[in-house]
Amino acid sequence: EDDATRLGAILCERDAALADAAAEVTRLTAAHAVEREAALASSVDLAKVHTRAAEVVGDAVAAEARAEAAEATAAARAEEVKEVRTRARELTAGKHALETA
Repeated sequence: EDDATRLGAILCERDAALADAAAEVTRLTAAHAVEREAALASSVDLAKVHTRAAEVVGDAVAAEARAEAAEATAAARAEEVKEVRTRARELTAGKHALETA
């Protein structure tokens, strides 16, 4: 009976240790799942940041191209204005020449 009691106690201790180990495995599995979800969320957030950065860069490149086009248009218009002023001076000078002749 003594051996049976000791064996029973050993089995109870073993069962308790196994239950503790199973609880620890469950806890670690849950913690790992939470960490994995957090890492996935961070990856998604990082992808969003990269996408937005690419959009901002694209917008900046497009804005720069529009600014260059506007500068070219302004330069062309300034040249047209010079030509119109020159022609107006020529016409005014011709008119004065005709009036004085």
